[in-house]
Amino acid sequence: MPLVYRLESKIGDIIKGNNGAYRGGYLEEQDTYIANILFRKEGYLANKHPSPHRDPVLIPYCASDEITKYRFCFSSLDQLINWFYIDEEAVRYVRELDVAKISVYEVPQDFLVESSLQSMALVDKMVLVDTLEI
Repeated sequence: MPLVYRLESKIGDIIKGNNGAYRGGYLEEQDTYIANILFRKEGYLANKHPSPHRDPVLIPYCASDEITKYRFCFSSLDQLINWFYIDEEAVRYVRELDVAKISVYEVPQDFLVESSLQSMALVDKMVLVDTLEI
């Protein structure tokens, strides 16, 4: 069964969708997300970080309410690192804050949509199998 990787907040719930790098419920008093900290110097890099609505492979799944049944993820740890680990100083800062983790899930291939940059999986088919430090 394929593995997928997600950068997640240490608080929140994948089913509710409030534990991701972009929507994760953490540091609420700071009004920011993990991704905002990691991209603080580089800004949003549209070519390297297309929204799922602009990713040619994922577009069909983003055009309806079905999108709420999926969670965005990566098909490899390298893919996740290439996406988020742009600024090593920012990565160290997130490590020091101790607010993030990399969650590893198994998901049946039939419930996984993969592109060259990012993937998405049906959330109720994802099974947590490991947690890694960022």
